[in-house]
Amino acid sequence: MENCVKAILYTYPKLKMLEEAYSQHIENKAVLSYRYRGDPCELVEYIAEEILKKQKLAGLKRELDCLFDKLSEEEYLLLSIRYFGKISRAKNENVKADGAKELIEKYHWSERSYYRKQARVLKKMIAEINRIGITKEVFEKEYLQFEFLKMVYRFLNSKKKIINAPKERAVMNMMNA
Repeated sequence: MENCVKAILYTYPKLKMLEEAYSQHIENKAVLSYRYRGDPCELVEYIAEEILKKQKLAGLKRELDCLFDKLSEEEYLLLSIRYFGKISRAKNENVKADGAKELIEKYHWSERSYYRKQARVLKKMIAEINRIGITKEVFEKEYLQFEFLKMVYRFLNSKKKIINAPKERAVMNMMNA
């Protein structure tokens, strides 16, 4: 289940864009339906399936937004650093990315406590995502139909792991400087 949740967290920042892309795709299919040479019922079924997929993405984003609202600012910052790609923006002196720089300076984590907190917040997210009904079976059945999630999930399950340690160490050094 851990890799399922990680895949969801890594793709979270792109969910809104993907939902908009699905909307545009559905609209284009409907507008250009007069060019479709096959059975019109098949096209209608395809468009209906795409609408359901879009709604599933929108529902996932809403659920995650609600979960993130319940997190403390420290927990959200930990997720942002590891999964949302806000490390480089947080390190930049001129850019104040969602107040991340101030929050990083506010918490004086040692490297050891940082990684422990990361593990705890991941366990919390696994429990919360299970609580809203996304189990490993549900994830594999309903969410792996999205190619972007499938690619991230496959990568996480492969032997090639993302090495976040250098990036995270850079953040830790910045916080302790």
